[in-house]
Amino acid sequence: MPIRPSKTSNTIRARRYRAFVPAILGVLLYLAFSGSVLFAQGRSAEGKPANNPELKQPDKKPESEKAGEPKNGVVLTGHLSRDSARPDGKIRFWITIENKTAGSIRNLRVADFFTPGFDRPPQLSGGCSGATWGLVCGSLAPQETVAIWGDLSASESAPKESAYAVLVWDSDTRPGQSSVVQLGEIERLSWYAATWRWLAQLNIGLDIGLPTLTAVLVGLYGFLKRRKEKREAAAKEAQEKYQQTWNLMLPQANRFSLQYYIPTANSIVTGIYNLTACRKENGATDENLLAAFFDLVQIQWHRLRMKRAIGGYYFKSRTAETVMEGLFQKHRTFFEVATPDRLVVLTKFVKPLRRSYELGDFRADRTQWDAEQKKFWKEFVSWVPGDNCREDLKVLGAMGKVLWYESNRPFFNWYQEQPPVVLTSDEGDMIDAVGADLLKDDTSMPLRVTSYKTEITTGIAARNPA
Repeated sequence: MPIRPSKTSNTIRARRYRAFVPAILGVLLYLAFSGSVLFAQGRSAEGKPANNPELKQPDKKPESEKAGEPKNGVVLTGHLSRDSARPDGKIRFWITIENKTAGSIRNLRVADFFTPGFDRPPQLSGGCSGATWGLVCGSLAPQETVAIWGDLSASESAPKESAYAVLVWDSDTRPGQSSVVQLGEIERLSWYAATWRWLAQLNIGLDIGLPTLTAVLVGLYGFLKRRKEKREAAAKEAQEKYQQTWNLMLPQANRFSLQYYIPTANSIVTGIYNLTACRKENGATDENLLAAFFDLVQIQWHRLRMKRAIGGYYFKSRTAETVMEGLFQKHRTFFEVATPDRLVVLTKFVKPLRRSYELGDFRADRTQWDAEQKKFWKEFVSWVPGDNCREDLKVLGAMGKVLWYESNRPFFNWYQEQPPVVLTSDEGDMIDAVGADLLKDDTSMPLRVTSYKTEITTGIAARNPA
């Protein structure tokens, strides 16, 4: 009788399936065997009676235990709450010290503490009047018992090893005695090993079966994938918002740089040059002094013009805005115009300034100065060779370089680089001082200012150097 094609294909398909049956059964048997072994280990560990050193110890031990006591009469016992922990887990340890000698022991302390894969706690619990690693108990009377304990925190990965501690103490007859107390085996598990052990303790491999476990893993994968996609979508949305904001702010930042920041930086640079010339020997001529004074007045004029128009500094870095404002206040202090009366007189010099105002105009207006302005001028001439002028030069140097860096930041996407600034040690100290001055208002400010100083002195190298 001829065989139908459908039956022939079914026979071939059955032969193919039979070839995979031994492999599938082998995998299932392996999982079942592994799960049963780990499960049995977990059950056996759970079945062990827990020792609690905080419970009262019996006064006498059986004769069989007395034979194993150390000759010095100090009995040490220790154990762990469990033998393993995952990377974020903790394991508690206990150590009990029992003085069975006829005299007191003193200066009981921990000389060594070996727990591979785990960090010991900074402080101990128990002991005598607040135990520390350096002194567990100052004095332990005869027949007294003291216990110490703490939580070990998982750190770097390490194989299973025996944990132990070495304790040292002094007695009247034998100073510097020591003994080792075994705590038990300890192991820091990886996330994979800890997860598999947890699954084995739930007996998943035996009761639920591979199909259910596969479904759980597939579901977990799907959940993680969806969460990753949501996170990527949120990051993309945030990047788009950032790009929109940058596109809106870039023209504004460019305009502010050209109208306010760069002119201020130019006045600072010429002011530093002229003040330095005045402080040299025979350099304090009337022409040099007037030019230096005009530059300082211009700095104040640019500042007032900016405040009236936009309200303050608008840099891409909030820390840079804080640094610049702090440096300007230091400049006012060293220039001795921080008080209202001095600022009012300085404003008189500022009032006639405009964009086309030059040094020649400032010299011509000198004939119209009133008594307060003439007095201010004389005080300025006396200020130039002094210490406050020297400190102000450091502040002006830092101000000019911060302004230079921030004024060029909007052009990064054009030039594809952000050259660093070179700060002198005095200029760097002035920037650090701004962070220290703001510590009381914001504890993070010193670190932020230090990070900003590192940023501007490092810069951003060209992506495609020409």
